[in-house]
Amino acid sequence: MTDRITLAEALRRAGTQLDQELPPPGLATAVRSALHLQRESQAQGQAQDRKSIGAGTRLPMLPRTWLWPGAATGAVFASVLVVSVLLMLQGPATPPPAPEQRMGGFVPVVPLERWPSEDAPAWLVRTELQRDRMAALGLPFDPARAAESVRAELLVRASGEVLAVRFVQ
Repeated sequence: MTDRITLAEALRRAGTQLDQELPPPGLATAVRSALHLQRESQAQGQAQDRKSIGAGTRLPMLPRTWLWPGAATGAVFASVLVVSVLLMLQGPATPPPAPEQRMGGFVPVVPLERWPSEDAPAWLVRTELQRDRMAALGLPFDPARAAESVRAELLVRASGEVLAVRFVQ
């Protein structure tokens, strides 16, 4: 038997395990030095911008670091939107199964309301039908081949009423 735990308990256990994990040696030092370099370059860029503004020259352009994340986010959002619209217009990849596929290849001949309950007996009868009998069962057939026979399995209730038919090779 599996031990069931709540989501809160699973998250608490995962947090405890993560607290016990140590980062690789030198990672903290590498992160600190990268942040220090980034701050220095930003400070130098801001100082140059202030000098050019104070000197009466034209205003500096926005730094690429500020503009790029917004543009990337917009591009990702637009592409997701376009793909979503295309998928909605395309429809489902596979159509839902037809009733005869859900019933193991049987095609219902009578409405499902007239089918017997689960505990009522029904028989599977193997036979050969003339193709013109398909019209009597409410199924489409080709009149040019009406005289030919086809092998079929009939699902028949106790009264002799045909409930469904399945054609076999």
